[in-house]
Amino acid sequence: MTQQLVTPSANHPIQVTLAILDSARPPTVADLAVVVLTKSARLKRALRHLAAVWGGAALAIAVPLLHFILVPLLFLAGPVVAVRAFRARVRADAKTSIGCPKCAALVSLESPRYGWPLRFDCRECGVGFTASPRS
Repeated sequence: MTQQLVTPSANHPIQVTLAILDSARPPTVADLAVVVLTKSARLKRALRHLAAVWGGAALAIAVPLLHFILVPLLFLAGPVVAVRAFRARVRADAKTSIGCPKCAALVSLESPRYGWPLRFDCRECGVGFTASPRS
């Protein structure tokens, strides 16, 4: 399988498997438009997350007594958060919508989601479901 270089601004529809959480129903297949992130976009996102967590550690220095716990905790949590952010290879934008596998209502995201599996919640029937790339 060859990988294609994709600009981080382009939406690409891919086939995904929709599985309802806590259900014995078989998964369904749907098309979902996602943005495939380049390595540089993923690195920038990871560095932003690292800066935010370490910025929180810098602000926690001013909190009496709690700074003994918060500063080391946030300092150690920064790289963990950055690695998790770097591993997310796709983004579903807030304007992305997909049909619910239970009630077929259109479910749209309120904020962007990163990485597989993407998690959705249907407001009509209240079911949670995940979308993962079809293998």
